[in-house]
Amino acid sequence: MIIKIRRTEKKDLPFIMEIVFEARKYFAENSIPQWQGEYPSERDFAEDIEGGRSFVAIDDEDTVLGVYCFDTRGDENYNEIFEGEFSSDEPYSAIHRIAVCAKAKGAGIAGKMVSHAVEMSRELGFRFMRGDTHRLNISMQKMLEKNGFKHCGIIYLGGKKDSENERFAYEMEIV
Repeated sequence: MIIKIRRTEKKDLPFIMEIVFEARKYFAENSIPQWQGEYPSERDFAEDIEGGRSFVAIDDEDTVLGVYCFDTRGDENYNEIFEGEFSSDEPYSAIHRIAVCAKAKGAGIAGKMVSHAVEMSRELGFRFMRGDTHRLNISMQKMLEKNGFKHCGIIYLGGKKDSENERFAYEMEIV
């Protein structure tokens, strides 16, 4: 199977939401309280598409297998980190809302999406890329570490210092 990464188009939104539904189900079945509310919503993905920040992994039949957001605007959630630190305060790119459809899990799709984001970061002159995930999302932690990210500490979404909003923060130095 040949995997390509392309910018997300509006026509991809129903497939993305199906992937999000599968991810929510997987998280619920594994007692991971991530993505169990309204976030991420269809509107979040629509805004990513409109802003040119959304990318999908597709197979040779143009079937959407995964999605991610590549953001270069900075993320206020990374302004304060606990129990660790980021390597630098210089501008960084970020990878968010990574999801792979259930039938393609374990096929290296997430790694291909990370590689694509790294290449874009490099082309744009970023030396660092950041990401985060819930402390119970072990599969995402392993994927990030396998692809060169290092655990840096803990951040809290929206500045709300509680277990629901706590995330492990990761960073990769792009060389």
